[in-house]
Amino acid sequence: MSLFYYEDSDDEVANEQKIVLNSYSNEENAKDNNDQETVSLSQQQQAEQLKQNKDNDLYPLLPKDEEINEDDLVDHIDPVNVTLSLSLKFQQLILQDLISDNALLIMGKGLGLEPITANLLHVLSAPATTISKVEKKSLVIVLGATDEDNEKINEQLIELSWLDNTQRAFNIIKSDKQDMNKRKSLYQQGGIMSVTSRIFIVDLFAGTVNPQKITGIVILHPEKFNDLSNESFITFIYRQHNKWGFIKALSDSVEDFSSDFNPLEKKLKHLKLSKALLWPRFHIEVTSSLLTKDTKNVTEIKIAMSPAMKQIQIGLWANLKKCIDEVRRENSELAPDYWSIENALDSKFINTFHIIFAPYWHMITFKTKQLIKDIKVLKDLLHFLIYYDCVDFREMMELVTDGNKAKIDKQYPISSLWLDTDEAAAVLNYSQKRVIDESGLVLEENPKWEQLAILLDDISNERAHDSKKSGPVLIMCTDHKVKVQLQNYLSMMKQSKVSRAFSARSLLLKKYQRFRESKTIRNNITKEFKESSSKENEKEKIYLSKAFNRQPVSSKRRRTRGGSAVAAVGRMWSKPSNEGEDLESQITREDLEMELMEVDLNNDEMILSDNDEEMVEIENSILLERDIIIDNYEFIEKENQIIIESYNSDTDDSVLQELSPSFIIMYDADLSFIRRVEIFQAINVDNPSKVYFMYYGDSIEEQRHLLSIRKEKDSFTRLIREKSTMASRYDDEDVSQFKLKKSQVMNTRIAGGSTFQNSSQESIVLVDTREFGAPLPGLLHKIGMRVIPLQLTVGDYILTERVCLERKSIPDLIGSFNSGRLYEQCERMSKYYELPALLIEFDKEESFSLEPFSENRRKKNKMKQVNESIANRDQEDIQQKLALLVLRFPRLRILWSSSPYRTAELILELKAGREEPNILKATAAGSNTSKNDESVDPNNTNELYNLKVLDLIKDVPGGMSQVDMYSIMRKVKTSKELLNLEKSSLIKIVGDEDLADRLYKYLVENYK
Repeated sequence: MSLFYYEDSDDEVANEQKIVLNSYSNEENAKDNNDQETVSLSQQQQAEQLKQNKDNDLYPLLPKDEEINEDDLVDHIDPVNVTLSLSLKFQQLILQDLISDNALLIMGKGLGLEPITANLLHVLSAPATTISKVEKKSLVIVLGATDEDNEKINEQLIELSWLDNTQRAFNIIKSDKQDMNKRKSLYQQGGIMSVTSRIFIVDLFAGTVNPQKITGIVILHPEKFNDLSNESFITFIYRQHNKWGFIKALSDSVEDFSSDFNPLEKKLKHLKLSKALLWPRFHIEVTSSLLTKDTKNVTEIKIAMSPAMKQIQIGLWANLKKCIDEVRRENSELAPDYWSIENALDSKFINTFHIIFAPYWHMITFKTKQLIKDIKVLKDLLHFLIYYDCVDFREMMELVTDGNKAKIDKQYPISSLWLDTDEAAAVLNYSQKRVIDESGLVLEENPKWEQLAILLDDISNERAHDSKKSGPVLIMCTDHKVKVQLQNYLSMMKQSKVSRAFSARSLLLKKYQRFRESKTIRNNITKEFKESSSKENEKEKIYLSKAFNRQPVSSKRRRTRGGSAVAAVGRMWSKPSNEGEDLESQITREDLEMELMEVDLNNDEMILSDNDEEMVEIENSILLERDIIIDNYEFIEKENQIIIESYNSDTDDSVLQELSPSFIIMYDADLSFIRRVEIFQAINVDNPSKVYFMYYGDSIEEQRHLLSIRKEKDSFTRLIREKSTMASRYDDEDVSQFKLKKSQVMNTRIAGGSTFQNSSQESIVLVDTREFGAPLPGLLHKIGMRVIPLQLTVGDYILTERVCLERKSIPDLIGSFNSGRLYEQCERMSKYYELPALLIEFDKEESFSLEPFSENRRKKNKMKQVNESIANRDQEDIQQKLALLVLRFPRLRILWSSSPYRTAELILELKAGREEPNILKATAAGSNTSKNDESVDPNNTNELYNLKVLDLIKDVPGGMSQVDMYSIMRKVKTSKELLNLEKSSLIKIVGDEDLADRLYKYLVENYK
């Protein structure tokens, strides 16, 4: 077994180094032919020689030859000519700064982080030294890369290799399918290695890769990592044993860096970096590079929302403000200034509630928890209003209101408090009017749809007069659902014969027909559940503030008509859910089919666009929100192509470069893509694209876009201010490691503690390789323990020959209980170890209580409403399962840890005064599956108790104490031996004649 040994920490390695130094000294003295007495090297000379030995062993590519001087091996160290693909000046300057410093790069969104990363790796992996006419390959490790990052980096490195006519090896390791020997071979070959942090930290601890042979580390997405991330521990280990290699980190998410106090200083400290490079969009070099003569070639199309959409937006916005204000009132001591309606459109707004409330979650009221969910629902409704059609929004409102009616089990009344306001009534009323009113089906189309059709018609006319515009039309939208919606609209829209008006009523008719069918199915299911549910359950009382009480109607006269907002919300709560609205019930399915047929065949007022017959076939076969499969294909000229894509930061650059569109229509606002278009325009100065930017005026869409620009600017401003006042950092800072000796973890209160092995021996912990996704192994190394990764069958952490630890986070514990895996794990631990332990570890940001159990159980279902009684039942269920687990395994101990730091302290306490674990016994435990559980060797400490004995005695009539069970299991090793015992022998074992009599009769009646 190959284990990685660190200098200063192993006696054997130190002795080997002394032998090498002594032989080196003897050879030098023999060459001098001096009769002087041999003098041992001083400590300073030894240190210098050790350093020289390290430097000589960096790249063991060639064998040592005593007759050849090492200086003669090095042919030359010359600058390397490397061809880059960066066209803009500011990108070239960024690359120069990154090459010269171990720095953290933070860029503005969309400014080209991906090509800068690829060019950086291309430069750093270039061989700069030649030994015996063989170019030495560097080893560059890439951490934090996603699958999309790896794909893009690989493509760009291939292109750069073509330019330089040199191949750069790029290997990806993201799973354990490649064994350790194969990974070791890849490391020795050199090149660029993209490795997951979990696998790489295992390779560091196991000695698969030597830090001294790593040229450098490049970290992507450093904003995701903290002091307990594997990336932090990797840089700590790397900088301990390699002072000359580089570490570089690159990010374009500046908002994630400004959420903490002194974030820049902390990030540099965690990643062992010495400098920060800040490149916002307002940087003078960026501005000058992107400022071209066609920069203003952008047409803004400001579209007015319909009156109904405006009223809905006003109502949702007012309710959102009420919910935020109520949360602040309920939690005034914790509420920051950030919780305001001005920041509600921020994408990270909901996360701030969980971050701030997490440590106090067990003390937060049910009302506050429900308000947080209401805020998220209201934000989703605003998103649906802006980006989706009227039928989608109506369906979303139906789901929200149906889910908040009096529940089937009637444990509590309405959950969402905002639905009891006047504004909610107006929202419900206008959402219905967009679809249907007293006159019949309205089916209001999105105002953007018609403007998009008119714009495409203008582009077609412009192409006829400008032959240079030969590229396709690229339409970019917010997500896949909007993309499918636009595809359906453009394929089904019709133009008026007498005007430029466009319409796609057939599309909305089909969607409404599907909505009616799904609503019928939903109502039938609800009716069945109501009939089978119990009628009497205790209701929980919710105390509302005045903000969520509807004001009384000023007039009780009969002038309040059925279509008013007040009447609409009254009908909503009073009607059974299986009854549709009055207006909808008047329109039958046959009416919908008839109108749909009339729209398709009405050629007097509406005409189809080109290729009428083919378009009709597509209409009849189209499946809403599904891919259209067409058997016949034909070539479409590039200038006739209309390509619709959704925003994706991983593919936007490649889309622009591959398509080279002549017209770009941003159907929705996206700050990152706007920057990418700016770069695309600056590179293609000779033939720039014409850009159109569509947005709703005086809407949340406009406000969200302006807010994203302001937040990025403010975040860069704070980081620039911090950088100007930040003290300088050095590479040697904070890389010292505690060296815990056996004497330092010795507990003198335990007798015999001084009789163990040499007190200078390091404290060792055996860790299962699957545990390296958690921060605990790296934390144990940082406090001075030697962490040895192994493939363990029993337990996660082997602390001593007697103590085995199974670590569970809250989600893991719930999943293990549900799957039954935890029972099997505890059974194996109890079989092979005398002191098995289950460690339940909380996140350091969570409340140290039973509250996270109930919250994590429903985390996957984000729309599920909060219910305090259900949460209490979940907590009781977990407690019952833990109690049954302890009763089933009497020797199992449950340890509770509030954070990984506390877990490290517990492990130190458990190891105090005890022997070190045995690697061979730990790996052998549980590996022999063919071994018979009945044959237990009393002298074998790996099999201490036979659990089948417990299965025989646990159901004895009258019950049995845990002490008696433990005594029987300790003295009786097999079930066969227990069945052969006489009554007198049982009395001697348990010391209770009555218990022995009951046990003897039970065994005779059931097993003999």
